[in-house]
Amino acid sequence: GFQLAYLFTLPVVAAVLAEVCFRGVIQTALEKIWAHWPVIFAVAVLNLLMHFYDPDQFTQVFRLIALNLVWGWVTWRTQSIRPALAAHVAVNIGVATLQVGVENLGPGPLEFGNFQPTTVAIWSVTGILALLAGLRLSRKMQLMGSE
Repeated sequence: GFQLAYLFTLPVVAAVLAEVCFRGVIQTALEKIWAHWPVIFAVAVLNLLMHFYDPDQFTQVFRLIALNLVWGWVTWRTQSIRPALAAHVAVNIGVATLQVGVENLGPGPLEFGNFQPTTVAIWSVTGILALLAGLRLSRKMQLMGSE
């Protein structure tokens, strides 16, 4: 029960809160006074700092910065948080699934960031596919809105 709720609720809620706050509010506001790249970088750093509540997250600096730069650029390019939100939800659910799966089916609790290369590859492909799906959805919605 709890693990299933954790698997589908917490990752979605965390992604929605982060995307609305960082890209929906902060990035949108800063884009009114700064150029887009400094804004995207500043928001990526702010988001990175938010993840340092857990010392193990420090090993994830490159991944977190890269994801946030891409998601920030996509948000700026599409003028929508939907693509970044879809990718963020997919990544969060992927990580939660791996953690719950390893605890239930594998050797036990797994420290965050201590994934096998094949697991990271699958997770990365899932995130990229979610980002592409979000971009496609955003484009379709923009086309529908211009009609």
